[in-house]
Amino acid sequence: MFNKEEMNIIRRDFFSISVEGESVVELKSQNGDWWMILEVQEWLSRHQIRVKAPRAVFYRLMHRHGDSDAFHEHGEYSSVLDAVLEIINHDDYRLKHRGRTHFEELLEEV
Repeated sequence: MFNKEEMNIIRRDFFSISVEGESVVELKSQNGDWWMILEVQEWLSRHQIRVKAPRAVFYRLMHRHGDSDAFHEHGEYSSVLDAVLEIINHDDYRLKHRGRTHFEELLEEV
């Protein structure tokens, strides 16, 4: 489940959120691409469950270019911040942003 800090990172003013759940968010970025951030728990073996090993969490980033396209996996990240920075970096590249961007703003803030 996304915590409060992670949701603050996701709810940036340069995203338009269409779906928001406990462990999934679908959003539209500035260049019009659609993104989905999924919180995924690693599978544990029976032995790991028995010894109460902690569950590792990672974030799968899915991407599509338009409404008629299907989502494809863009990558897996260890934090929500890394996934959001990847979205912003992708937008900066596609929109040919130069100079100070939302990428630097977010890094300074967190």
